[in-house]
Amino acid sequence: MGPPCPTLRPLAHRKAPRVLTLLGWVAWRQNATVTASHTFSDALDNDPHYRLAKLLLEAIRTECDTDGFLAISREAAQRFVEGRADLDNL
Repeated sequence: MGPPCPTLRPLAHRKAPRVLTLLGWVAWRQNATVTASHTFSDALDNDPHYRLAKLLLEAIRTECDTDGFLAISREAAQRFVEGRADLDNL
């Protein structure tokens, strides 16, 4: 069997921060904060500018409650949607 396709590597590398952040979120929701912290840090190692990983890691460091964080996120999303009438056309 030959080496892996070189065109797949960049795609996998670009998606790594998103996948790691998702795994970190799941870990944090299950109260595995150490695992979540490491996973968010790994995501940031892959992409230091990935804002969601930064935000979630900071939430853990400040001992933010996951339910409170989720409520704030939902409220912000609702305000965003209410301010964008053009989203009704999607």
